Amino acid sequence: MSYYDFLHEDTRNRLASLVWDCMIVDECHRIKNRKAQMTKGIKQVSAARKVALSGSPMEKTPADLWSILNFLDAFEFPAYWGWVMSNLEVTSGYFEKYKIGKPKDAEEFGRLLEPFMLRRTKEEVAPELPERIMIEQHVAMTPQQEVLYNTIREQTDIEVKVAGKTLRITNALTMITRLMQVSSLPASLDLDAPSGKIAWFEDFRKDHEDEPTVVFTRFRATALHIANQFGCGLWIGGEKREVGSTGLLVGTIDSMGEGLNLQWAKNAVFIDSHWSTIKMTQAVDRIHRIDIKEPKNIFLLWSCREDKLVLDALSNKWSDAELVYYFLQQAAEDSDDTVRGDL
Repeated sequence: MSYYDFLHEDTRNRLASLVWDCMIVDECHRIKNRKAQMTKGIKQVSAARKVALSGSPMEKTPADLWSILNFLDAFEFPAYWGWVMSNLEVTSGYFEKYKIGKPKDAEEFGRLLEPFMLRRTKEEVAPELPERIMIEQHVAMTPQQEVLYNTIREQTDIEVKVAGKTLRITNALTMITRLMQVSSLPASLDLDAPSGKIAWFEDFRKDHEDEPTVVFTRFRATALHIANQFGCGLWIGGEKREVGSTGLLVGTIDSMGEGLNLQWAKNAVFIDSHWSTIKMTQAVDRIHRIDIKEPKNIFLLWSCREDKLVLDALSNKWSDAELVYYFLQQAAEDSDDTVRGDL
């Protein structure tokens, strides 16, 4: 057995030097990028039988499936663009050259996948599974926090100066991230200001003190702040602290979104959300798992329009390019000036 993160060149070479009876790739959506070195390395390993496991094999479009199918049977699925053009709708995109859409014929596409895919939903495997309650919760920013947010939002140049500091905005996605950081915790940008979301969570803990809760955030600084303020468990890359008696664990979505069993928690609070549907689905699935005995509450906090935009992107499964398009469209509506940005 080997972890993805340990698949360095020497490890891949040792694995590829043998022909294995069976190769099982868990979390196989991680090889959906056919150009990634990790994907190429895994496909170098030979095996008589191959099994790919994932709770979310398709993140945005059916094209995500090709690399997994190519791993399972490279003879049946040899060429990416030939497969895409034959089976999927392809149009011109906003910023990318092509926009890949849904299957041309859903029934035919299903028949194509049937020999290679065995799908089991939670409803089929565990119909007794208690529900998960998704709650979008608006949280007002503090006045000082809102001033910082508006200062950054109104800037359309590459350099933004806030509170005597210069922030370099390299592209629109980075701008969205910066604005979300301010709405999460200004300290994420080394800016000294209180956070409405942290204040909301403080009140939440007072009302739910006896309920085990896991907190997700996109930002390391936010996770560290909550861990230090509430004395709770921490799970981020390179640093882990035990949950202890607080019944509270905080970590980043990237760190806690895979491999952990968090079904002991009654509540999951997303201080901010990730625009990757797969990462969000996996994070929610850490708490809403088979064998749970009670409903789970999932709180999705949002304070600024970028937070809400990311929630909309998740609901509509927008691509990054579509997210940027709607972000710039909203920015243009707020200004008579032409919105500029390095895309």
